[in-house]
Amino acid sequence: MILTRRGAALAELTRFGAVGAGTTFIYGALGLALTTLGWRAGLASIVAYGASAACSYAGHRFFTFGARGATHQVSRFLAVNGVGLAVALALPPAFVAIGFDGRWGVVAACVAIPLSNYFALKHLVFAQAAPARA
Repeated sequence: MILTRRGAALAELTRFGAVGAGTTFIYGALGLALTTLGWRAGLASIVAYGASAACSYAGHRFFTFGARGATHQVSRFLAVNGVGLAVALALPPAFVAIGFDGRWGVVAACVAIPLSNYFALKHLVFAQAAPARA
């Protein structure tokens, strides 16, 4: 079946959302399980985040974007996730500093990070090499 350009983009966005939802579930389930077992919340969150990030990398690499080869992808993926984490940490206090409830910063992060991650993963992390020209 031949997909139109718009159909292919929609399919890719759907795969991106599915991987994101799955890895969010992994993070939440593992974080809750570890805290229930008595782990400190911060440590449980770090371990859960690491596990979900590994699943996210594999899911986006093979399922969302179908990327191959390129050893630089892991470091770029980690850099993109580091920027996302920094944004998530910065937005709530930034919203408070300008007079808003910090929860609006969380909402802003929930919108901004997935949008920016999609474009960063597509164009910086898992971008396919251009075909060689004759």
